[in-house]
Amino acid sequence: MSYNKILTDKQNEIITENAIREAGKFLITMFATQHTPFYCAVAENKAGCITIPKFDITDGAVRSLIHWAGEAAWQIYKNPENKKMPQHIYNKLKDVASQDVADMCKIHLEADIFMLTLNKTLLYSLACDLKNHREMYHRDICEFYKVHNFMLPDGVIRLNEFPEFSKNELKNMVRNFKRKNQAA
Repeated sequence: MSYNKILTDKQNEIITENAIREAGKFLITMFATQHTPFYCAVAENKAGCITIPKFDITDGAVRSLIHWAGEAAWQIYKNPENKKMPQHIYNKLKDVASQDVADMCKIHLEADIFMLTLNKTLLYSLACDLKNHREMYHRDICEFYKVHNFMLPDGVIRLNEFPEFSKNELKNMVRNFKRKNQAA
């Protein structure tokens, strides 16, 4: 179901940014875990976006890759010629964390930029779907793959075997996911 609501220019701009960022997180989650996330949504404000992976990701490096994916996707969209972390972000990281952490984040952001640049058509197609529909459930993801004939690097599509959740079940899962990750 797509949205037919008339949007202001500002709302449209925010939704476009959110869709690009969440599409980047979605794809990097999929590349890093070899499984599709089971839910992804964008909103008309900065705080309403979410991509939920198939399972809890405990590996810090994978979490960092996914964290920086949204910024990488936005950079590809706004400044496709720039393949490096912007200096002001790097400086801010050095101020609040150590040099090692800033360097690791820089490496992860630039790895995301590389992976998403190689898959730019897929990134933009997914962002358009998210912008039009605002959320993707597992069945929507399956349809997206079918349309784009998309496969992971080893030639296998690993769509999750999730049942069709009711809206209430999904809302509870999203609420629990947000609660758990706010505490972390």
